[in-house]
Amino acid sequence: IRPEKYNFIFAPEMNKFIRNDENIETTTKIIVDTDEPVEIRNIILKNSGNSEETLEVTSMLEPVISNKFQDYSHKAFNNLFLRYEYIDEISTILVERKARTENEKDIFMAVNLYSESNNFSKLEFEIDKEKFVGRNNLEYPRAVKNSTPLSTTIGYTTEPIIAIRRTVTIKPSDSAMLNLIISVGKSKEEVLKNIVKF
Repeated sequence: IRPEKYNFIFAPEMNKFIRNDENIETTTKIIVDTDEPVEIRNIILKNSGNSEETLEVTSMLEPVISNKFQDYSHKAFNNLFLRYEYIDEISTILVERKARTENEKDIFMAVNLYSESNNFSKLEFEIDKEKFVGRNNLEYPRAVKNSTPLSTTIGYTTEPIIAIRRTVTIKPSDSAMLNLIISVGKSKEEVLKNIVKF
């Protein structure tokens, strides 16, 4: 939806986007660490209205983590090499891409939607695109449009995604902050260490 007000700032250390939708101001800072393969999207939601607001914060990405040629040549086949795991202790989704040839190595991606505030609900997630978006749907994902709870189940899928959600209630003149953290690396230990670190 087109916001009432929209502003963006590009700087060497981060990109910053600010948008206003009725009573809610959303500030998103996108930061890429210079030393580690980590991206952080810091999201601040501010309620400038006179009533309490309950918001669902949902993020979705398609984990390719392979080279461009492999993805373009046969996307469905390429997706078969992804394996998911949910690390409950740190509420993190881990994706492993198994090597296809002897010359390749396994590669890992970890994704976390983190907040230090207790105002946010427990993490919900979905890894199947059809369950999240809906069949033959080219508009908003149905799980977002209808506020459908995400399945929070791990298994095999031919259309892999990582959709994660937390719900928060913000009082008038109050704000809430959370961070979407994405880490990529050559080992499970490396990516999980970066999630915990950041």
